[in-house]
Amino acid sequence: MSRRCLVLSILLFGLCGLALSSNAANDLPRSSVLDKAWLSYQRHYDGANGGVKGSPKRPLDVPVRFLLREQRRVKSQQALRMARRTLDAMQQGGIYDAVAGGFYDYALDVTWENPHLDKNLVVNARLALAYVEAYQVTGNQSYAETASATLRFAMRELTDSDGLFFSGQRVDPRDGTLRDERKIVAWNALMISSLVRAGEALEEPEFSQAALRGADAILENGFVEGRLSRVLPAEGVTAQGELDDHVFLEASLIDLFEATAQEKWLASATSLQETLDQKFWDAKEGGYFSTAVDHEEVLAREKSLRGGALPSGNAVAAMNLLRLYSLTASDEYRRRAQELLRAFDLELAEAPGRASEMLLALDFYFDTPKEILIVAPEDRNQADPFVRQLHATFVPNRILVVVSQEEAEKLSERLPVFQGKRALGGAVTAYVCENHTCERPVTALEDFREQLLKSDPR
Repeated sequence: MSRRCLVLSILLFGLCGLALSSNAANDLPRSSVLDKAWLSYQRHYDGANGGVKGSPKRPLDVPVRFLLREQRRVKSQQALRMARRTLDAMQQGGIYDAVAGGFYDYALDVTWENPHLDKNLVVNARLALAYVEAYQVTGNQSYAETASATLRFAMRELTDSDGLFFSGQRVDPRDGTLRDERKIVAWNALMISSLVRAGEALEEPEFSQAALRGADAILENGFVEGRLSRVLPAEGVTAQGELDDHVFLEASLIDLFEATAQEKWLASATSLQETLDQKFWDAKEGGYFSTAVDHEEVLAREKSLRGGALPSGNAVAAMNLLRLYSLTASDEYRRRAQELLRAFDLELAEAPGRASEMLLALDFYFDTPKEILIVAPEDRNQADPFVRQLHATFVPNRILVVVSQEEAEKLSERLPVFQGKRALGGAVTAYVCENHTCERPVTALEDFREQLLKSDPR
C-alpha cells in the first residue's frame, strides 16, 4: 500500500489521531513499534502447539528470530518460551523430515503432524538460521543438529554441479519426488547466508565452503552486460534481477566479508548497493521499488514492506545499510537507512506484525550494535578461541571481522574501523567498539566475553 493510500484510509476510518499521535508522518519509527509487534504475536500465538493459531501451520508465520531478540531486548522469558515451543513442536512433528533432513513447506493440521510434502529452498534456508540462533541462545544441541541436517539436505539434494541451488522438491503421486530445477538468485543468496552463519556458529567448514562456492558462481555467471539476472545461469535474454535478488545477494556478500575478511566480497556488496540507490530508490517518497527503473515493462512499480515465505526486500535493504554503516563508518549509509525507515513509518505504526523482517532491522537500529574486530599476529586462525567465544554468545546486532595484522593494515586504507588496530604484544587482540568508539583492547578470553555481554540501556 502506498503512503498516500494508507493515510487516506486512516482518515476515512477516523483513526488519524491514533496513528499519528505516536508517529507523525516522515518521522523515524519508534521503539514502541517493537512493543506493539510483541503484543500482536502474543495475541495470535498457539500456546498448545506453537506457531500461530489455526491451520494450515506455516513455520515462518511466527518470527522466531524476532522472539529471540525480544527476550534479549526486554528480558522476556515468555518470548523465549514461545520461540522454543514453536521450534520444538516443528522439529518433533511431521513437518520435519527426521530421516532425510529438511522441512516441508507447511502442515495441514494444528499439531504440525500432517505436512504438505513439498520442500522449498527458502523455507529451509530461513528455518536453518532460526535454529542456529536458537542454539546460540539456549545451547540446546538438538537445535544445532536440526540446523545441520536441514542444510545437509539442501547440499545433498538441491545443489547443482556448479555449486548453485535448485528451488526445491515437490512430490507427485504418479512420478514420485521431482526437483524444481530453477536456480533463482534471491533464493540462492538466502541459502548462502544461512550456510555462512551456520558454518561459523556450528564450526562446520563444509557449510562455509558451500557458501563460498555458491557466491562465486553467482558473481561469475549471474550478470548480463553488468546487470544482475533473476535466474541462473544468466545467458542471453534473461529476466532482470529484482529488488529481492539484489538485497539478498548483498546481505550474503556482507556475511562472507565478515566470515573471511576478503575485500572482494565487500566491494561486490557496495557495488550492489550503488545499483539499488541508482535504479530502485523512490526519490519522491523513499524506499525501494521491487523493480529497477530500466526493468522490462511492468504495469506498476510496487513498493512493499510485507514479507511472507520471502523476507521483505526493503527490510533486508535496511539491515544491509545499517551493517554497511557499522563496517565503513560512512554516514551516507546511515542516512539512507533512516530515509528507508521513514518511508514505512506509518505502516510500521499501524501493523508492525506484518513486517517481521523489518523488526530485526529496527532491533539493530534501536540497539547499540557492536563492531567487533579481532586481530591475530600472523594467521587469522590464531583467533579461533575468540571466534568460538563470540559464536557461543547471542550477539545478534553486531559486525565481526577477524584479520591478521597484515590484513588489518591493508583494510585500514579503505575502512577506518581498522586504523590503528594491532595484535598487541604479539597476542590475538580483540577490539569491541560501539559507534566506532572502542573499549580497551583485550587479549584474554574472559575480558572479551565481559565486553560482549556488556550493553548500554536502550
